[in-house]
Amino acid sequence: MVHPAEYGVHHLAATTASVFRMGGEDNAVPTAILSTTNEAEERAPTGLNKILSPFKGATAMVADAVKLRSWLSKDTPVADVLVALKISERVDDALTDPNLKTLSKYVDMFNEKYPNNQVSLFGTLAGHYGDNVVATALVNAKLAASTKADLHLRQFEHWFTTGKSAKDVFKLLEMADDGPRSLISCKLTTLEDYIKFSRIKNHHDSTNIFRVLRNGFGGDKDFAIMVSKAMDIPEAKLNAGIYQDALFERWFKSNMEPQDVLMTVFKIDDVATSGAREQSIVSQYKKYYEWELGIDQIPSFLGHVFRPR
Repeated sequence: MVHPAEYGVHHLAATTASVFRMGGEDNAVPTAILSTTNEAEERAPTGLNKILSPFKGATAMVADAVKLRSWLSKDTPVADVLVALKISERVDDALTDPNLKTLSKYVDMFNEKYPNNQVSLFGTLAGHYGDNVVATALVNAKLAASTKADLHLRQFEHWFTTGKSAKDVFKLLEMADDGPRSLISCKLTTLEDYIKFSRIKNHHDSTNIFRVLRNGFGGDKDFAIMVSKAMDIPEAKLNAGIYQDALFERWFKSNMEPQDVLMTVFKIDDVATSGAREQSIVSQYKKYYEWELGIDQIPSFLGHVFRPR
């Protein structure tokens, strides 16, 4: 019995031969024969590919290994290997380029050969595309969860070993440009994760996300306004409420009374010149302030007794 795959091969060879004979006698090849040939070609490779695909994969792996060893023997810089692999010049495409894994292998091989002259995958990418460009692209990249986690870990290691603080990462991710929507951005998750990573690496690091955001957005005044605007975005309201409470707690612990907020935070000495946003923030802080003191739970005519001096 003839195996279907063998039949496809024999049929393809016979049909192709007839086409060549006719082509030699007459340049016009009948459409019917072309159609038959195409159908045979579609049938034949299917069976063959199933048989040959493991060998093709193994061959590609061997070829990659040979290339990597050749580059390593010549001490080819990692940056040059990135170019030689023809990884896309678009960073979004580069992060999903299969050759990125090959580059990663070369980085590991290079570091094993030169333990005192370590290089990093992310350092190479940052040098080629720009650190902020790579950072932003990875946040938005559509990758398998495990792949993305691995790349983030390599990114964090690169940032940490090059001395980048959480403040630096805030700037790299250009979070200030996102304004209120930064509180629902994947950039916020990246920043939070890097802070956790840094604190694990350095137990003396007391950085927290609230301080980084408050300082990154320009201090209490600008941060209070940004958070207030985020409260108007339904999907950001929960996060915004957390940061607003943290800000109000800071004010409360510094003994700031509601009537002092306009002058102390917003540098406005006349209520009449304050805007609706500032007045709204003062109103929210007044509720927080009274709740902390328990004033909202007692008759208002006794409220003055509980006001701190």
